[in-house]
Amino acid sequence: MLRILALVLAVFAGLSQGLAAERVALVIGNGAYDNLTPALPNPPNDALAVAEVLHGLGFEVEVATNVTKDKMEDALARLAQQSRAAEVTLFFYAGHGLQDQGRNYLAPIDAALTDETDLRRRFVRLDDVLDDLASANGARILLLDACRDNDAIEALRAAVPATRSAGVTRGLARVASVDGQLVAFATQPDRVAADGDGENSPFTSALMTHLPAPGVELRTALTRVRVDVAAATSNGQIPEVSDSLLGEIYLKPDSSDGGGAAGEAGPAPEKPAPSEAAAAWNAVKDSTSVAVLKTFADRYSESFYADLARARIAELEEQAAKDEPEPEGPPTSSDEEARLAWDAVKDTSSISVLKTFAARYSDSFYAELALARVSELEAEAEAARWEAERAREEQTAAVTPEPLPQPQTESGHWFVILGSFPHASQQAAVDHRYRLRTDGYDAQIIDTNTYPNLRDGLYAVVLGPFSKATAEAALPNARRAVSDAYIKSGH
Repeated sequence: MLRILALVLAVFAGLSQGLAAERVALVIGNGAYDNLTPALPNPPNDALAVAEVLHGLGFEVEVATNVTKDKMEDALARLAQQSRAAEVTLFFYAGHGLQDQGRNYLAPIDAALTDETDLRRRFVRLDDVLDDLASANGARILLLDACRDNDAIEALRAAVPATRSAGVTRGLARVASVDGQLVAFATQPDRVAADGDGENSPFTSALMTHLPAPGVELRTALTRVRVDVAAATSNGQIPEVSDSLLGEIYLKPDSSDGGGAAGEAGPAPEKPAPSEAAAAWNAVKDSTSVAVLKTFADRYSESFYADLARARIAELEEQAAKDEPEPEGPPTSSDEEARLAWDAVKDTSSISVLKTFAARYSDSFYAELALARVSELEAEAEAARWEAERAREEQTAAVTPEPLPQPQTESGHWFVILGSFPHASQQAAVDHRYRLRTDGYDAQIIDTNTYPNLRDGLYAVVLGPFSKATAEAALPNARRAVSDAYIKSGH
């Protein structure tokens, strides 16, 4: 029994060690979009290249290419959890990105953009990523190669009212400075970044060169990145950094004085170049031969791709073990250990614990039970997420606006107009009012047909009614939220 207890404790110890990595990183590259155009060939290449660099700099790296919104949010949640015990947390994203009303959005491969509500439902909001990482233990670094050109933006501008279309913009917007955080953009705000003619974008190519430079502080490295990108694009693309770090960060300390004795054992064998390892991995990554993958892992043992090869080997060996017929006869001691360990963890609601158990006892029947429980918990989490979204939508559900009383005098029925929407787009008007109220404006919806001077068949989001003098006084503050706000009498 003591041996079984030790095994169960080892499950939890392994999890604690995983969460205590000093440097953690999530690297995402999205290019094979289902609905957005153009498709981008380079972001997956960019993600693999940056992941390899970070792996060499001591980061525990999770890399994901061409991922949906659900998988992207799951990966970001894991990064947020790991960041609470890490000294440095880094997030790299390459792919489509855009801004609307100063808010930045990153695009999963299943994103669609036909209406402004798609931004909330089908994109990942950068503010949410920053909020999730706000409780990180150490420094937070975001590298965003996310300003690629996107044809769907023009379609969105045509779909929203004129009062909103000016806020839908190519490129990304500046982010607020927060202590302990650095955000590096591939180009300046409201500008578009190049995907690149080679295997990598100009921004990623420069990061690959300067991030691993020994003895170079991070800010200096990013300044050199800016110079390289500007030169590569003839000053058409200038990276920008929002920096509020509270100290210096050296991703690779200077090792010039730490070499030790030389000459006795002869020179070390030459390491394969990263580009060579990447090309070789592309040739063998789909192989089902464990021998081929082991040869690759030995040849490129110090590259990031060796870790991918070892993971592929483990996957193939696990599958082979599952395909073997189960032996007949009484349970073995190993089966008994698995049963006792399962009794200890079967009631947990931790997906990480169950996955660790399944990996530890992958040959046992109880591993299948653990994975089934994982699927159940993931389904419950997904259902809870959708229920929260549905509840939020119900709170902002459209209701037919109650017409204000007919004006008694012209002086008391002036409005500050913050947006106009066709009757068929009532939900858009409700969403607009909700955002304004969130920002502290006492906005309401009126049917313009109720007012003789506003009979244009629209719903209007307004402040008022006021006297003309009060409306004029309220207009400058209203334009902080809606730049083209104006005043008009309803009578």
